[in-house]
Amino acid sequence: MPSLPAHAWHGHNIWCITQATLELPAFLDAWAQWLADPERPRLLHVLAVAATAPSHSDLQAAANAQPEHTGLIDELSAQCWGLLPGMHRLRLSCRPVGGQLLLTLCVGPTTDFAAWLGRHPTGPCNPSTALPPQGERSVTVLGSGIAGASTARALAERGWQVTVLDAGSTPAAGASGLPVGLVAPHTSPDDSPISRLSRAGVRAMQHAMHTLLQAGTDWAPTGVQERRLPGKTRKGGAPHSWSHELAEAGQAWTCAAPPPAPPNALWHAKGAWLRPARLVHALLQHPNIRWQGQAKADALQAVDAAQGTIWQVLQDGQVLAQSARVVVACGPGSAQLLASAAASTAATAAGAAGAAGAAGADGAMADDGAHPTDTLPIRSLRGQISWGLMAEVATPTPAASPAPGASTNTRHTPPQTTHLALADMWPATPVNGNGSFVHSVPTEQGLAWFAGSSFDRVNDQPVVLPADHADNLARLQALLPDTAQALAPLFANGVRGWAGVRCSVPDRLPVVGPVVHASEGLWVNAAMGSRGLTLALLCGELLAARWHGEPLPMEAELAQALEAKRFNTRKTIRP
Repeated sequence: MPSLPAHAWHGHNIWCITQATLELPAFLDAWAQWLADPERPRLLHVLAVAATAPSHSDLQAAANAQPEHTGLIDELSAQCWGLLPGMHRLRLSCRPVGGQLLLTLCVGPTTDFAAWLGRHPTGPCNPSTALPPQGERSVTVLGSGIAGASTARALAERGWQVTVLDAGSTPAAGASGLPVGLVAPHTSPDDSPISRLSRAGVRAMQHAMHTLLQAGTDWAPTGVQERRLPGKTRKGGAPHSWSHELAEAGQAWTCAAPPPAPPNALWHAKGAWLRPARLVHALLQHPNIRWQGQAKADALQAVDAAQGTIWQVLQDGQVLAQSARVVVACGPGSAQLLASAAASTAATAAGAAGAAGAAGADGAMADDGAHPTDTLPIRSLRGQISWGLMAEVATPTPAASPAPGASTNTRHTPPQTTHLALADMWPATPVNGNGSFVHSVPTEQGLAWFAGSSFDRVNDQPVVLPADHADNLARLQALLPDTAQALAPLFANGVRGWAGVRCSVPDRLPVVGPVVHASEGLWVNAAMGSRGLTLALLCGELLAARWHGEPLPMEAELAQALEAKRFNTRKTIRP
């Protein structure tokens, strides 16, 4: 193959190509050129706007016109589902080329996205804050649950040397160690911010599961049925347009569940069950990531150095790690570390002010902006799952028809241990509602079922409580009465359990951004609550994009809704 002419992207790790209107031939040519160039950037962003989503006929026409790109068109077609009006991040050519192309496709009028396009002209991405030189970029991530692992992976793929510290002896030793969880979009009639965020998160998670995990063992693309139960405070349902003018795209996400589901049940076609620890381990498998366990960080300290502020991670006063940037992603433990960082910043500022004699004329100290009491309102959220092996479930086997004249009170034969008969009693797919139920999940002990989880804001320790088993059974009785009846004997005689502690904030949105009232370089990615499996990858990508001045993986207003500073309501008063 003849050598390609030098491209402007040579020497850059991240490059952006902007199309005001999606032009499939030009996009495919650029994609092919990037793949063929040994000096290609590690990450290629393509931004494009389409008045309507590319249809199957559009893609087929492109294939007919450019048969040399048939393989690329097939890969693109596989991701062109559910393209509702708004922004979509399609992840292409992840492996084995040693890089990734990210197509950010905005569906709607070009005028709606003009400002966004203007911020990202064709050329290198320009971070708003200077980054260390390539080769000197190091960061410490605190926590190796799914939020920490997602953050570490996103930064490692952009060339950062990432040290991940965790208090546990293995990755995913905390809440991300739950045996199984569900990935499914949130829906609402008004398509609320969390609904839009969840769809972006599910799309990111779908790509990661397909790329990094083994289907049937680590995860399964089963779809998820959602049942709306009496007593639920949130009004459920999808937007009206998803059943009418946007039916094809909307129902690729969510539609009415078919019988025998209840009339108000929903079907999330892109839902899945996932063993989160498997994904955490896969995300951490990157040459730029170093993981260290039993690292029980208890404080953060900002130190002035010749090259700027350096953050030190401390345990009992000893330095565990130091780097120019630190990301706190350690669940409920994040609150203490952020408080220590704010206190360190305040102490440093107070010392500097004292040395300079920084008192106002009226005797009041000038406000330095550092308030150690202004920490994020992170709250613990404990959850418990009840589970067991399918082979342990006893189901009654129907007796044979009675002989003529025999008593009609003949009892069934004694229960026999078999999970095969349960196929008619248990749902074909995972069911979500007020609690959830999943079965036929492979574990080291055999196929298993899982019910839960509880929501406990009182207890903050990951201990299994009998009362929560009773609560899980009660939820299951409302969700799937026949299944609950089959499992009731196990709940009565020692069901297995798992408990973990997540964290959330009052508005139940994640917190992603620089930490307010702390020296530069300290960021947080935490408070996923019960939506960590859906949002963690997306939030890690958001943080990395902000560091590098890249196009964001979501609308700007959604990114702003996740900012840590949204809780900073304290007004500073200066003389």
